[in-house]
Amino acid sequence: MTRCVLACVAVLGLIGPALADDVAEYQAFAVHNATGRAITYEVSWGGGPWRVSTVMPGRALIHSHIDYADTPAPTPRLRVAVAGRAYSPLTNRVQEKRDAYRHFFRADAAGNVSLRR
Repeated sequence: MTRCVLACVAVLGLIGPALADDVAEYQAFAVHNATGRAITYEVSWGGGPWRVSTVMPGRALIHSHIDYADTPAPTPRLRVAVAGRAYSPLTNRVQEKRDAYRHFFRADAAGNVSLRR
């Protein structure tokens, strides 16, 4: 009986391949830590809550938000306590989060941390 139902559904076209619009796309950015110490920072998308993240030296973290054609992702904000600054990281629309726009934490000779593209 189950086979008959599945065959009828397939013949009638009620089940079809996924459409290109069904592919998830994201606005994404990556934060790479090029300093010699762990960096703790916060990220907020639009007016959403601030979420704390820590990226270890030599590592990277990816931040993303689902991005629909009719409901675009909100703009991210990033703030770093040790730098005393807030940033508006650039994002790019991706299907694979590993392709996120890259930003780098760098420290100058005095140890001041900044986020660079």
